[in-house]
Amino acid sequence: MGTGMHSGANLLGWTEAEALILSRRAQQVIATANFQQSPLVLVEDKAANTGDNVDFSRKLISENNLSASRLIVVQKPFMERRTFA
Repeated sequence: MGTGMHSGANLLGWTEAEALILSRRAQQVIATANFQQSPLVLVEDKAANTGDNVDFSRKLISENNLSASRLIVVQKPFMERRTFA
């Protein structure tokens, strides 16, 4: 569940994890795009903080027998420093 004063849980009254809500929106956008191959979207919805998110995402990638040399991190702009930490 998104936490903090700027999370959807607090601002919009969401009752689901932020990751689930945003992944559904991503799937809607993907469904209308003209991809030759549908991109894989993995959802990590257990983290309580940025550090957990990195650790759990790394595990999720490994569990799906994937490797990545580059990742796209989607977050609020003020979270950037936490990502690099």
